[in-house]
Amino acid sequence: MKFLVETSARHVHVTQETLEVLFGAGYQLTVKKELSQPGQFASNERVTVVGPKKELANVSILGPCRSANQVELSATDARSIGIAAPVRESGDIAGSGACKLVGPCGEVELSEGVIIAKRHIHVTPEDAVKLGVSDKEIVKVACGGSSIGVEKCSPAELEAVIAKMLELDRRVLVQPCVKPLRELECLVYKDNRDGTKHFLGPVEVMASAPYFVYENKYSSAVSLIRPDKVDIAQGTREALRDYALRAFDAIHGSLYMRIDFFLSGGRLTLNEVNTIPGSTPTSHFNILCEQAGGLDAVLDVLVHSALARKADHPREL
Repeated sequence: MKFLVETSARHVHVTQETLEVLFGAGYQLTVKKELSQPGQFASNERVTVVGPKKELANVSILGPCRSANQVELSATDARSIGIAAPVRESGDIAGSGACKLVGPCGEVELSEGVIIAKRHIHVTPEDAVKLGVSDKEIVKVACGGSSIGVEKCSPAELEAVIAKMLELDRRVLVQPCVKPLRELECLVYKDNRDGTKHFLGPVEVMASAPYFVYENKYSSAVSLIRPDKVDIAQGTREALRDYALRAFDAIHGSLYMRIDFFLSGGRLTLNEVNTIPGSTPTSHFNILCEQAGGLDAVLDVLVHSALARKADHPREL
């Protein structure tokens, strides 16, 4: 089942009693826009949240009114105005942060109620039954990785494929299919103790499908050709090393990164850099490390390299 992923900006929930202190007797919230959660809305009304250090102006009130006052801030917001706000589920405000709310007609001191919202999922009762989950249950959200949502099509099929892709995202990227195309992946890592940069690779990603798909790239160890088996000319191998090291320096690499290239018609094209490559048993990072004695050997260098960088740049880490 697919879920809409949203960020929640700073906002306030108030009781009817608090609303009337802030905006006047008998006041009612006015709807600015409906929210994705049925029955909830962002109102036109705004308040100022005052903390020990400073204040946040124009904070939206979400409606309808609730049985308890609650202020939801980001960790950065809370820290900036001097409030020690715990990470809590909505409604769990006992012993939480304190603040003052200021409106056009008055102000209210809250002895508790300021929280950093714990990440959560809104599920309808019907969907909960389908998913086999219940309220307060902890679940893990699976997010798609690279090459998910890729379709190859002819010009005649393009319109239908775009419509299909728009079911997965609001944007669709259309690219020409380049053939023949080979994907070569390298690893560059730096030992900050002496400044030495190490190059490993390449491995070649083999697509059994007409194009690279997630299952082909990550779910099968046989989809990779290991460095000693990659069939490329020595000149191409040397150029690959040179381009990878130059790319590492160009973006001011300080520790390690995986750098991916396309090879087509004898020409190398930089595809992407990955500064936090995966480290599962079939991850390309692990396989590349075999050239340097294995993952443990590379991690040993990286740990000492990070400590050396911290000593040289104490304010950065």
